[in-house]
Amino acid sequence: MRSDRTLRVYLWLVVGVAMPVLVLAALAAVRGFDGRPRGTVAVIVIVFCLVLIAGELWPIPVARGKGAGDDLTVSSTFGFGLLFVAPVFIAMMAQAVALTVDALWRRRPLDRLAFNIAQYALAYWVARAVYAAVAKVPFTPMHPAPLPALLPSAAAGTAFLLVNNTLVAIAVAISVQMRLGRVLLDDLKWQITTSAPLLGLGPLTVQAMMWTPASIVLLLMPIIALHHSGTMLMNREREARRDALTGLANRTVLHIAGTEALQKSTGGTALLLLDLDHFKEVNDTLGHGVGDQVLIAVAQRLPGAVGPLDLVARLGGDEFVVLARGVDSASEALALANRICSAVNVPVALHGVAIAVGCSVGVALGPAHGDSVQDLLRCADVALYQAKSTRGAVAVYDGTADRHSAAELGLQADLAMALAHAGAGQVWVAYQPQLSIASGRSTSVECLVRWRHPTLGEIQPDHFIPIAEGGALIHRLFELVVDKALGQLVEWDRSGLVLTASVNVSARQLSNAGLPETIRRCLDRHGIAPRRLILEVTETRLMSDPARSVEIIVELRKQGVQISIDDFGTGYSSLAYLQRISADELKIDRSFVQEIDDPGVANIVRSTIDLGHNLGYRVVAEGVEDADTAVRLADMGCDVLQGYLIGEPVAAQDLPAQIDAMVWVPRGRVLRDVDDGRTVLPINLRRAMALPRRAVRDSAV
Repeated sequence: MRSDRTLRVYLWLVVGVAMPVLVLAALAAVRGFDGRPRGTVAVIVIVFCLVLIAGELWPIPVARGKGAGDDLTVSSTFGFGLLFVAPVFIAMMAQAVALTVDALWRRRPLDRLAFNIAQYALAYWVARAVYAAVAKVPFTPMHPAPLPALLPSAAAGTAFLLVNNTLVAIAVAISVQMRLGRVLLDDLKWQITTSAPLLGLGPLTVQAMMWTPASIVLLLMPIIALHHSGTMLMNREREARRDALTGLANRTVLHIAGTEALQKSTGGTALLLLDLDHFKEVNDTLGHGVGDQVLIAVAQRLPGAVGPLDLVARLGGDEFVVLARGVDSASEALALANRICSAVNVPVALHGVAIAVGCSVGVALGPAHGDSVQDLLRCADVALYQAKSTRGAVAVYDGTADRHSAAELGLQADLAMALAHAGAGQVWVAYQPQLSIASGRSTSVECLVRWRHPTLGEIQPDHFIPIAEGGALIHRLFELVVDKALGQLVEWDRSGLVLTASVNVSARQLSNAGLPETIRRCLDRHGIAPRRLILEVTETRLMSDPARSVEIIVELRKQGVQISIDDFGTGYSSLAYLQRISADELKIDRSFVQEIDDPGVANIVRSTIDLGHNLGYRVVAEGVEDADTAVRLADMGCDVLQGYLIGEPVAAQDLPAQIDAMVWVPRGRVLRDVDDGRTVLPINLRRAMALPRRAVRDSAV
């Protein structure tokens, strides 16, 4: 990333500036100091160097607020004190030794060590120069050194803080792509209440040690007590802000860190929401104890798959979140998500058993997809659902597929209002005729819900039906469609048109235990025989909760309602479930019908028709749009045809005329144009088909 290159250039630039300063400090130490430190000054220098190193190795843990923790070292206290009694080069070298030992002991990255040494060297140099200028003393302390003066010490301490924190703030701002002013201001606010008092102790420690070197014991006692209390407070802070099981950051820390990144970052921020695939099966099969160990193993892998400044948190259950700063494009976020998946997908070995682990990741980008943590979480959750629904591992938020946006919520409210005032006619039912090949007549219709929005016009069903499902309006919508369809059957019965109505059932309705009672109530209200109602369920809906679905379908069939398996061939139902359901009808999906010219597809269609007949089902072909397709389906033994060739969905008042316009063409007839006698379509049918009466008449061959 560009920020990484910029950071490396900056770090080495600081090192390059510090190198001549170190050389000058060494020369000044050799030339300016009057001999070696002797007596009390020698003891002070040795003790300060040792305590400086110890202070760097055992920092005081403190909470910075806003969910952040930090380490407060007392090394700068004694390094600052050295400036008053010894050449600045000694403070630089003591600090360099302390930083090197700490980096090796804690195995910190060595690529930052040179910068840290240079940073302190420049801060010490500037601090001594300011002190010498304000106190009007030589740059290198004389021997014996006078006691530090108050005002010059305060000026030197201020200069030390400004230089030290500015150098670090620039590095942080480049690394996390945040505004330098905000980083510097926030850091200085904290440093003034923590590091500044410790620097202020520097001159006091010198004076105390000048009085007697034994006073170091008194000086260290409050520091030790501060270290103990700071450790206890920090442990409590971590417990409050960490997930108890995995030790990762919790939701509180995520919210604070995410808000800060969105408000102060100069680059993009990505939020990646992931959950483990089939984790429920692990808990159900092996127990929650093993499930917890899997979560811990995943939590240990995630930090290694992300950047050093990225935050990894656990929301709960098997959901984890990665907050990545400095992500400026979807491609960068996808690359990070794929690294996460690669790390998670390695099997977890527990008790000699390898447990397969997989995950899905939803990605949201700030500020493009939201300017708050809650917005990004919601968008990432939508993207996660998209990834799972398409059986992919990773998906970036797509607003066009979001059924939960503010606009969608507005449509949800409008739909609720339309259902509450059903008499206004916004929600209506279109009817598409189906042709029975055996009888040569249209004996059934599919009932298709439509919504005519008062300002937006006709809204497509694939748009508003998911809105109804998401807002729990689907039950009211379904009952409205069934009620209108059955009421319409009664009206057609009075005119002599006897039909059967097919109504689609959503996945949520199919798992609703009250569905049979709803159907019974509607049938009783209109006095319609149950066999004249067909409920269409898709394979995907059926298999989302097969046990529950079969139970409800069995209850519906006991009432006498017919069941149709819609869009057959596009889902993943098994033959065992087809037999258990014992449905009445099988509908071949239009995607197969419209590709029937392909020999392979034709074989699938023929096999499906045979399968349906062998199971005792009536077979319906959807999407029939031309006569050749109708002929082929009739030859294959299909029972019912549906599609634009037979008739398009129309309002109830237009259906009788559409059905009346159909003509039955017996086998062995030729269709000729009414006006000029021209042959339109010669057909030799083994069964039959329907065509518009207004275009043709028949004559014997």
